[in-house]
Amino acid sequence: MRKIANILTKNLFTDNIFYNVVDDKSLLIKDLPVLCVGIELTKKNYPEFNRLSMDVDADKDIYWTYGPREKRNVYEDRLKEFVGKVVEKLVKTVKYEYVNIITEGLCSDKILYINNLIHNKQKEIISFINNGLVYIYDSYKTVYGISLREIQYIGENVKLFLSNIYSNTTVITNKDSIPLNIRTLFIGKNYLIPCLYSNNKENQ
Repeated sequence: MRKIANILTKNLFTDNIFYNVVDDKSLLIKDLPVLCVGIELTKKNYPEFNRLSMDVDADKDIYWTYGPREKRNVYEDRLKEFVGKVVEKLVKTVKYEYVNIITEGLCSDKILYINNLIHNKQKEIISFINNGLVYIYDSYKTVYGISLREIQYIGENVKLFLSNIYSNTTVITNKDSIPLNIRTLFIGKNYLIPCLYSNNKENQ
């Protein structure tokens, strides 16, 4: 799964599914937001930090918080705020296009592009199916949303479309297969979910 942020900590941090959790600054993934946990670790790695502010260097997406044993309430509040910033940044990097099958028609350039994308054997394409919508993610940070109901409405074969999706892409079938913390983070932003499952290097 794609990592979307760094957590620099000496404390136990079990949520490492999509965080890069490390205890050494040299192991941080470049260009991902950083949350440094614990006052001593922050002082060691970012000596110029301000104790009164969460920001260490907001321009570089570097933040800090007390450890859970130092000030649990501050730790939890800042962790939540940090995660919000991470999701906000991810939203800005991914373009979402809902493709209206009824107005576009199945022979439009966009539909042909998506069809070629689905059948592209040179790269892994991730798709997510939820509530009658198929979200297809390509490696250029664009997600295309297609309604199965619209495909059915214009009299096309939904089963054939889904067969192509299952045969040619890596499918995340429903929210039940996704960890609760990810589901909670991306409520209302389902189009981001296939991005999280991409391992393409340009996403790192």
